[in-house]
Amino acid sequence: MTKFYAVAGWNGLAVMSSWEGAQQIQKYIKNASVTSFDTFEEAEHWAILIFSQRVPPEYDVVTELKLNRPVFRKHLRPNFL
Repeated sequence: MTKFYAVAGWNGLAVMSSWEGAQQIQKYIKNASVTSFDTFEEAEHWAILIFSQRVPPEYDVVTELKLNRPVFRKHLRPNFL
């Protein structure tokens, strides 16, 4: 069974298709938490939830992710611009 690995921290988030990929991206996501899920949708939901709790509220909200494509806070627009 395929597992999906959600990674979320204060400066980024991702859903990865392998444990090795999750460990690799975890190096770049500060204060990262990693959890495995059976479906992409569950992993995506968890990563977005954790990230939204950690990122300052003035940044745009992430609403969707792509597999193996991390999103970093530095690429999000602040809401006040």
